[in-house]
Amino acid sequence: MEIVVTGAAGYVGSHVCHELLAQGYEVVAIDDLSTGKRGFLDSRVTFHEGKVQDVHFLTKVFSTLANPVGAGVIHCAGVKFAGESVKFPLHYYENNAVAVQVLLSAMQSFGVRSLVFSSSCSVYGSIESLKPANENLPLNPVSPYGRSKLFAEKIIQDEISTNNLRAVALRYFNVAGNAEGVGHDISPFNLLPNLYRAMKEKTDFTVFGGDFKTKDGSCIRDYVDVSLLAKVHLTALRKLISGDELEFAYNLGSGEGASVYQIVKTAKDEISATLVYKTVSARAGDPAQILADISLAKRDLGWNHPVSIRDMVLSGWEAWNSSPI
Repeated sequence: MEIVVTGAAGYVGSHVCHELLAQGYEVVAIDDLSTGKRGFLDSRVTFHEGKVQDVHFLTKVFSTLANPVGAGVIHCAGVKFAGESVKFPLHYYENNAVAVQVLLSAMQSFGVRSLVFSSSCSVYGSIESLKPANENLPLNPVSPYGRSKLFAEKIIQDEISTNNLRAVALRYFNVAGNAEGVGHDISPFNLLPNLYRAMKEKTDFTVFGGDFKTKDGSCIRDYVDVSLLAKVHLTALRKLISGDELEFAYNLGSGEGASVYQIVKTAKDEISATLVYKTVSARAGDPAQILADISLAKRDLGWNHPVSIRDMVLSGWEAWNSSPI
């Protein structure tokens, strides 16, 4: 069976491709390489370089499928950073919302009916409660990034209502960790790659906020292992193709939080005793704690998260430190 993976050369996308290949699927990989790396892709994938929102390019890619009706799509492509989206909102709407509309049109034209969409917990907006967030929370994103993901979800839901599409949105929390020999997180905005940069370049690491109302004063986030995340994409796609009844949206996290100081301490104890960090004022709008309620994913997708934050920090460092990219 052929599976189309968009954003295939990115951090999550390359892990999804890795899992699909391990399970014997044929992978049709799409990426414009604006943030992804060609070297993150296995040589066994069929690679097409281009933008999802380019209708002519996408039509050409779908026309290569041997059996479009039997194929599925995992859509990982997009741009991701709330702060940057405030400066470049149209860029985010084009890449995250318009791209979904073009993708769905191509799927409809070729009779492809199953879609797994990489969404984000950013659709919830500022989560003030310290309780784990469930899928029934009001959707009130506070940035163009979050709104672009929500708009994409709404477009997908409208297409589902026509009975021509089966789809789920997987709302990621903070992705971390790494499988061996697969693409790693090179984002200039995420905590762990910036921590790895500080250790490798022997520079000070900055912690934003040390006076939150948490146990150690630093903010707490829910981290989800990227390899487990990749596997659940395949689980969701299989269930869609087989006709299982699923909810539209699922939170994916560990269900437990890790503080920034906890992560820094793990890195200092396990990797670099010389790591130096400094604490500065918290960024405006950063909540003290965000945790995922993963009950629905456990119930319907068999989701569980046995990987510890220590394991994720160490596997991420191994990938960061050993990769030539």
